[in-house]
Amino acid sequence: MQRSSEGYSSAPVRPDAGLRAGEDSALETLVACDSPHGRIEILRDPSTGATTYVQSGEYQSACDRDGISLTGYIHGLFSLLRQSKARSLLMIGCAGGTLATMLAREGCALTIADIDPLSFALARAYFGLPPSVRCHAIDGRAYVAAGSDAFDGIVLDAYCGDRIPVHLLTADFFRAVRARLRADGVFLVNIYVRDASEGDTRRIARTLGDVWDEVRLLDRRGESNRNAIAVAGSVAGLGAPTLRMAPAQDAQRIAAELAAMRYQPLGL
Repeated sequence: MQRSSEGYSSAPVRPDAGLRAGEDSALETLVACDSPHGRIEILRDPSTGATTYVQSGEYQSACDRDGISLTGYIHGLFSLLRQSKARSLLMIGCAGGTLATMLAREGCALTIADIDPLSFALARAYFGLPPSVRCHAIDGRAYVAAGSDAFDGIVLDAYCGDRIPVHLLTADFFRAVRARLRADGVFLVNIYVRDASEGDTRRIARTLGDVWDEVRLLDRRGESNRNAIAVAGSVAGLGAPTLRMAPAQDAQRIAAELAAMRYQPLGL
């Protein structure tokens, strides 16, 4: 079992999100440092102002010059959460913190739990994470188990390399998450899939189905290097995600990625 001491960050993203493919040599390196959880680099494209967070060689976050994400799945999560009317939210996993930044601009109350405090400092310095977002340097499971305040929504986007730590995927953890949600709350899980298979999507959805009656899965089946989103809780009325906060660049690509996502039949 992967333990929190190994470190986690947000899911891997497309290496060209925010970066112009083939022009990495023109990027500015703003930060290059070692943390207990892997080497971190913050890169900026001087021609656009786009900034990217790289940890242990994996591209984790990307935003435009105004702090708006350049990653399709972040906009998918954002759209679903705005549909749900959630106002108080817990994010498990930080990296650049772009989802929290976008939601804070909509007036939401945000809390982030991540075991690497350096990610909070970098998110605030380079990705626009506002001071209003409460940050706790703690493993997500420990944070969920220790508290009692309830949230409208909880997002799991914590990764060790390209995998969600397994202690954050158990039915016991999901039951602890449900205990921290309000009765009409929603739980969203970002699932990275490296190849064209279904990866862990259905296994995670089945485990969610052991805890919640309503579980849905959004995916772009058949594509490689993609992100699926599993949703549980009060999710029956959620529609397909759309682009609600357009970035200064790549808006057309992101909108196309969202349009390609479909709710998959589960038969749980």
